[in-house]
Amino acid sequence: MGKKGNANGQSTNTTNELIAKCRAEPDLAASLELMEKLPCQELSASQLAAVLSLLATKAASAGKDLAASGLELGEKMLAASAATNSGRPLEPAVTVMVRLCCSAGRPQRALALVEEARRAGMKPKLRNLLPVLVQAADAQDTVACEAVWAEIPKWGLVPQDTEYAAMLRGHTGKRQRQKEILLQMLEDLPLPSDPPLVQEIGNVFGVDKVLDFKGTSPQMREGREEGDGSGRRWHVGWSSIDPLGVCSLSGYTLQGLRIS
Repeated sequence: MGKKGNANGQSTNTTNELIAKCRAEPDLAASLELMEKLPCQELSASQLAAVLSLLATKAASAGKDLAASGLELGEKMLAASAATNSGRPLEPAVTVMVRLCCSAGRPQRALALVEEARRAGMKPKLRNLLPVLVQAADAQDTVACEAVWAEIPKWGLVPQDTEYAAMLRGHTGKRQRQKEILLQMLEDLPLPSDPPLVQEIGNVFGVDKVLDFKGTSPQMREGREEGDGSGRRWHVGWSSIDPLGVCSLSGYTLQGLRIS
């Protein structure tokens, strides 16, 4: 029994050494050669996640062909790991594979991988979809944003702050769609508090350059006029609220929500 334990320890050490070499190797092609030597079916959950994460990071700055090779190897590793778990992929590994798909320019493959894993018995999480949604939002690809958004309820999930922030950002300039997203958000998240989401909500109403107003006198600053295309107009400016709740810029009594 002692010899077997020692052999397992040596195998783990060898695997960790290979992973460390992959991490230190800046070239993806050389890393792929090292990763091919890894015993896929013997990788622990943490080792598998580490290798896939390395692939995703390196593929992001590699050429198209190399990134495709990295994705192919990643899928091979994921399948080998799933085979030791009654065919069900590990959720953390699937999440990293989604990142790898995005790095390789294959967002549709990322969605397909999650669906395949779900059918195999994995319970999907929002983080499985987030890299695809964020990438689509950053590219202002509204079609891709909507495709990911449609999958969320299908998988029995409810979007949270990060997903709403990405959708609002992805639909910049699409006021009507942003309004629909905000109305849905009020049902799911009546009191949003995540700073990036609060910022995106502000951007919908034109507060995208609010820092420009800092340091100016509210009494002297009329603000920037905004509108939603339906005749409704408002002004965006930097203001303050006195102890009675009166806005020094508009003169209206407002209710402020303190967000830390």
